[in-house]
Amino acid sequence: KKNIEDYIANEKQKGLTSASVYFREFTKGQWFGINLTEKYDPGSLLKVGVLITYLRMAETDKELLKKEIEYHAEKGFQLPEEHFQSESVSEGGKYTINELLRFMIAYSDNKATLFLEDHMDTTVFKNEFSDMGMTPPRFSDPNYRLNAKEYSMLFKALFNAGYLRKRASETALSLLSESVFKEGLLKGLPQN
Repeated sequence: KKNIEDYIANEKQKGLTSASVYFREFTKGQWFGINLTEKYDPGSLLKVGVLITYLRMAETDKELLKKEIEYHAEKGFQLPEEHFQSESVSEGGKYTINELLRFMIAYSDNKATLFLEDHMDTTVFKNEFSDMGMTPPRFSDPNYRLNAKEYSMLFKALFNAGYLRKRASETALSLLSESVFKEGLLKGLPQN
């Protein structure tokens, strides 16, 4: 913790305005936090919530992830600015929900994300956040914020298979491990 506090202090001298850290050793339950009251725009991190929502929906609709739908962008809708581009869905392409989830998580594809958001059960999505003790997000609210500890609840639920069934949690964690974006949460972490 001291090393990270020193690192943050050093970065603040270079112009960093804010930083928060929530570290939890899942196997031992030990944790520490730095600046945990600071809230941030979760941005693309909400994709994990969308993933969990679809896996939760698939618990009652066993064919959901195999369902094939044709991708069409909503006319006149402006995608959020992308800071990372990789593989993406194509207009008129046919994809299973499972494939769209892979595009959203592994390739951080905003087009797949928005399409999935438009087709998911928003009640399940909002309940997910409420069930984990967080304020449910509203996609139209540009002021929605989470702190680092709140956001970690999604990962904790996946690791412990405490919200989804074990197989669904493992599916989510496997997809997350396929992320080609290495500059966010993965930056600086060992490969294993």
